Amino acid sequence: KATVSVLYWNSHMASLTTEERRGIFSRMPTRGGFSCDCEHGHMGEPGEVDSWTLENKPRGWELYELLGRPKRIVAPMVDASELSFRLLCKRYGADLCYTPMVNTAMFTKETAQVFRLREYSTCPADTNQIIQFCGHDPELLVQAGKMVQNSGCKAIDLNLGCPQGIARKGFYGAFLMDDLPLVRELIHTMDQNLRIPITAKIRVFPDPLHTLNYARMLIDAGATMLCVHGRKREQKGVAPGEADWDQIKMVKEAITTVPIFANGNIWSHEDVDLCMKETGCDAVMSADSLLWEPRLYSNPKNFILSGRHFNITHIPARIEAVQTALEYLEICKTHPTQPSHMKAHIFKITHHSLQVHTEVRRRISDLTSEGDESLLTRYIKLVRELLQLEEALLTGKEPVHPTRQEYAKSIYQLGNVDIPQRNAVSYLTSPADADSEYRRKKDEKMEAMLEDVPLPFDLFES
Repeated sequence: KATVSVLYWNSHMASLTTEERRGIFSRMPTRGGFSCDCEHGHMGEPGEVDSWTLENKPRGWELYELLGRPKRIVAPMVDASELSFRLLCKRYGADLCYTPMVNTAMFTKETAQVFRLREYSTCPADTNQIIQFCGHDPELLVQAGKMVQNSGCKAIDLNLGCPQGIARKGFYGAFLMDDLPLVRELIHTMDQNLRIPITAKIRVFPDPLHTLNYARMLIDAGATMLCVHGRKREQKGVAPGEADWDQIKMVKEAITTVPIFANGNIWSHEDVDLCMKETGCDAVMSADSLLWEPRLYSNPKNFILSGRHFNITHIPARIEAVQTALEYLEICKTHPTQPSHMKAHIFKITHHSLQVHTEVRRRISDLTSEGDESLLTRYIKLVRELLQLEEALLTGKEPVHPTRQEYAKSIYQLGNVDIPQRNAVSYLTSPADADSEYRRKKDEKMEAMLEDVPLPFDLFES
């Protein structure tokens, strides 16, 4: 993985012009080794975090107040919640952002300076930021924590929720649920040796009582905030199923000493308020839906649905998505970002436009640097071209944005949706348990909205 990391970085640097390379290295480490100079200035001055000690660091509700009582959180996402994307989400309503998950075994190697700069960077505008680490060695977690506790991050989060195969192989994330004494030791050791707060993000057990005892153990060990992802370890992949809000609600009602965040089933802006109402949690965290629509928390009129199960035919909505991608790339100009991250975000944010303009999609996919032009410059040119193509389709007349019912209807009329109609209409991208109380209420709400809209349901009959 160290070799892969260096290759990624070398590929990134090779794609830049000489002037851009000089700019990146001149902006890079100015505070804690991880802050880049940008249009927001630099982080060389002492901040609030610098005065924290082991004895007086904020805990629980005190930390929550210092963070401004955040309600809308950007989840830690591997290769996705990097600095440029965090800044984009903050422009559109995010109150608190987590970094991508960082592997402590790699981060703490003496020869891993390239890896560290690639995996974690920040700037003065990156306020209310929490760095997330994964690992199973308490000494390495403390070592990694000491390397970043002067960077301006407000807390260090321990990943206890990653369900992927690499987490099983490395024995971290959700697979630490098999060794709860070790989990307790990790949290306690970090809390006793780092002068910034420790938080944790977990998944639920099949047995709700086990989940509750797990959460209580983490708080007792020293976790000062807790995010509960309402899915079990086995729920992963492109169709993970529905998150269990009832278990999240149970944890929130039982634990009142620290803030509890909810994660799962956030498909639209409406779900943010619904989740807080149903679970009683202090904040809501979203991951995949933000990758498709970074403006999710700002409740945009032309909201982009999550997933590839359909095509959006409403051109103004697609145009706004392309403009959002351009806004992201503009941020990348002054904040070092890996080309692989840029490409991934472009493909997600402009997915529905690229389904129409397939030649542009192919050119973005095959893009390499040429001459004195960097990959970033070429990405911007292609996305601007995509915007011009979309604007040309409007033929000079601005369509009226369709109602939610018409929007759902247009999706069905495409005839290419391969999920149950209730899930498509309610923004869910995978089937859910029909007996779920949450699903029943959601179905009733959608049926009431669509009762006057004739939909070709026979397209979905098995």
